[in-house]
Amino acid sequence: MSCALRFSPAMMLLTVTVVTVPCTKGWRYARERMAKSSFWYVPTRMAVVLGGVKVLQSLYTAKSGGRKGFSVARRAAVRYKCAAWVFHRIVKAVRTERMDLYEQCADERAQIAACMRRLYFKGLTTSSGGNISLRVGEKHVLLTPSALDKGELTAEQVLLSTLDGENLSPHLRPTLETNMHFAVYRARPDIRAIVHAHPVFATAFACVDRQLDTALTSEMYMHMQKIGFAPFATPGSAELGRLVGESLADTDVSLMQNHGIIAVGKTLHNAFDHVESVETFAKITFAAGVLAGGGHAVRPMNAEQLRSIDILCNRA
Repeated sequence: MSCALRFSPAMMLLTVTVVTVPCTKGWRYARERMAKSSFWYVPTRMAVVLGGVKVLQSLYTAKSGGRKGFSVARRAAVRYKCAAWVFHRIVKAVRTERMDLYEQCADERAQIAACMRRLYFKGLTTSSGGNISLRVGEKHVLLTPSALDKGELTAEQVLLSTLDGENLSPHLRPTLETNMHFAVYRARPDIRAIVHAHPVFATAFACVDRQLDTALTSEMYMHMQKIGFAPFATPGSAELGRLVGESLADTDVSLMQNHGIIAVGKTLHNAFDHVESVETFAKITFAAGVLAGGGHAVRPMNAEQLRSIDILCNRA
């Protein structure tokens, strides 16, 4: 039997199929099932393309080179199959590691989704506005994504990122304010959660030349002594992150000029409570101002009253 008969179209198809199955599997892991290992997608795909070209080259050489050519093609196929297997194992290992981390954060992702839905249904943000993040460990952060309905957000739609900015959930688009969240975590390493929203009354105060004075009510003053203020900067810019981080140096809540409100806390509940409390206080301040316009004086607490609350809260 001549060597030419060994390389019938059927034999060539069988050879290419057997050789490329492992690499195709690795490619599938990288492209579809392993969204969090995008780093390996390019080298895996290159292995598929370059290896495939090499095998086809060898097959052509074998067909024209007799028994020696067949030996060359067989060695190339073995090398290609081994390389494909190695890439497949690497991709699978990285995928497993990152998927384990993502799955370990299932409860936290559920909390973030529930908190975002709560923000929306309480009228503290719109379906496309606001964002939440929660720090997990020293190097990773869970974030709400962009371009998804905040009123119907699910745990599977919360993305995982490193604090260096690597999106480990590339099938989800990070929020525009991602860099602001990272800047705040760097400025306040003691906190674990951030809630950014656009409640109507608090945002209105962020748009006028008037600060919210927590001395107006005992409940608000017990909650926090001051509310910070961050000057305007373009949304998503590094400047905004810097200004917001500075405004939160000695408080857990800041109004963002012509933008909204941001709150931080050691837990997600703390940060959410700050946003809700400030919005309620903004409504009280607005109502008191309306009444004052009708001839009724606004009566903030005096120094002695404030000191008594500080003693009660162990702040004196």
